[in-house]
Amino acid sequence: MAQEKNNKTGDLASRVVTYFAFSVFGKNTIDEILWDIAKNLISELGFEDCVIYLTDESGEYLEQKAAYGNKNPISFEIDNPIKISLGQGIVGWVAKTGIPEIIDDVTKDERYIVDDQTRLSEITVPIIYEGKVIGVIDSEHSEREFFTSEHLNILTIIASLASNKIGKTIANDKLRKLNAELEQRVKERTKELEELNNEKDEIFQIAAHDLKNPLTGIILQANKLKRKFDNIEPVKLKETAELIEKTAERMKEIIVTLLDANAIETGNVNLKPEKINLNNVVYNVINENTDKAKKKNLNIKFDILSPSNIIKADEKILHQILDNLISNAIKFSPEKKNIFIKVYSENDKSVIELIDEGPGFTNDDLSNLFVKFKKLSAKPTGGENSTGLGLAIVKKLVELQKAELTAGNEPGKGAKFILKFNNSI
Repeated sequence: MAQEKNNKTGDLASRVVTYFAFSVFGKNTIDEILWDIAKNLISELGFEDCVIYLTDESGEYLEQKAAYGNKNPISFEIDNPIKISLGQGIVGWVAKTGIPEIIDDVTKDERYIVDDQTRLSEITVPIIYEGKVIGVIDSEHSEREFFTSEHLNILTIIASLASNKIGKTIANDKLRKLNAELEQRVKERTKELEELNNEKDEIFQIAAHDLKNPLTGIILQANKLKRKFDNIEPVKLKETAELIEKTAERMKEIIVTLLDANAIETGNVNLKPEKINLNNVVYNVINENTDKAKKKNLNIKFDILSPSNIIKADEKILHQILDNLISNAIKFSPEKKNIFIKVYSENDKSVIELIDEGPGFTNDDLSNLFVKFKKLSAKPTGGENSTGLGLAIVKKLVELQKAELTAGNEPGKGAKFILKFNNSI
């Protein structure tokens, strides 16, 4: 009789090995492997139910991944899947210790956790890969003392064979994921390098074109002065000197713009925030730009609607932001137009609103407004220089100040910029 029982056990063990050779090892995903074991292998053992758990990525929890019996009412779905902490319940304890257990009467084991229904006996076997528990095979039965050492041997064989396939599949999945992440990083880095290369080309173009032309003008004017120095009239001398000065200022503006862009990109902007009165800073920047506005017969209308707008910001950078925006308004405004600037408080914020009477922005302009080297549809109305970097720099400087900058069109007028700063109490 014992010999017959041993033969049956040996036959079942042989069938398990054969099954793995021809079925499980042909599966390529974790889900395929686990569901195949639960539905087509465990079911052959005459168990009422079976649940296969795998540890999550943290290694702190066990998640139900496949089932046979009441936990699997339809297709490849688990009814109310649960998550168990390592060390919790019989399943969690076996996962923690790595030692299989047969519980003849769960009513006498305080670790027992009811899942879909209460049963009376339980068998739990760890799935161990390279010395580490990666999952658990668990089965319960409505009869006490149902599970035998033969069942334990068979489940141990199943767990052992499954661990190798599951472990390698997990490792391959991680490798594929890692390769995909590396490929994505390479693509992103390649894109960054391409963008940097494009920026370098843009900078060379600016240096070659926008700096070459005014430099050529200076050389020509200097040669003219040298040739006619003895006979040149004082008025003409002054005009030539002013022209050289104006051209040199254009070159300086281009160089400063490129240096500012580089400083921002390399993180070399040092902020020194302090409490400042926004009204005073705006007033000072307007005064500095008044002569440029007068040359184009532009009228800057400045309204202070709040007597005190105290913010915390770097005054030098704030000055640069405002100077750029006001200079832009002057640069792109036709002669004899108005520029409207207001400062006011709104919802604990100090707001600067700037509106000009220039051409405004097209839809394409608005989508590229703060993109480096993107020149917009409007052209400077007085032959001024434009690198396509100004607003991109302004946007970055605004963000460094933890402020907000929005842009759009003012109906019946032109471009509209709104700057918002948090008030400082």
